[in-house]
Amino acid sequence: MHKFLLLLTVTFSCCIVMSAGAFTADRRVIREQRVSFCFKAEKSDEMEVGDKNMEIAWRHIKKPLLRIGKSGMTESHGNSLRDLLSQHQAVKVKINTNKLGTLEEVFYQLKEYTENAGSPKGVELLRVRPSDSTIMVGSAGLSELISQGEFPSKKALEIQAYKRQKVAEKKQEAREAREQARLKRGR
Repeated sequence: MHKFLLLLTVTFSCCIVMSAGAFTADRRVIREQRVSFCFKAEKSDEMEVGDKNMEIAWRHIKKPLLRIGKSGMTESHGNSLRDLLSQHQAVKVKINTNKLGTLEEVFYQLKEYTENAGSPKGVELLRVRPSDSTIMVGSAGLSELISQGEFPSKKALEIQAYKRQKVAEKKQEAREAREQARLKRGR
């Protein structure tokens, strides 16, 4: 009895290599055949400017500040989002349930709760990431600022880069200290 295994590998040069091998019951390879297919990506490698800016905004917000659990959404979620949007221009919201419908439907319910809680009209759905059930919500007019590249501000990005650099320097110092301690023990 033969079993066949198809292995698909996508390389950075946009080539797919398919390997088909016949295996025996004890997993020894009897034969292997390699076939390569090269293709040209239909979509341009360059993202549109708005997409790049939205990705920058998405990455600027580190983690979800509001979570909707399996028990669903309540008015307190609207109050919390109203408070968060008064402090931050954009907020990530993690949805941990499928009971409420699609992520877009959850946004519209959350928007209604937020506006009922006294938030100004115009809360925007900026981005939906179904892979991790997270949405990014922003205050009115933020999507336009993002598309123009004005959010996050250049100063905020510089501060983030500075913090990353300092963390990297501390890690390097710790590695060097561990290496020196190891060398002292080895003497």
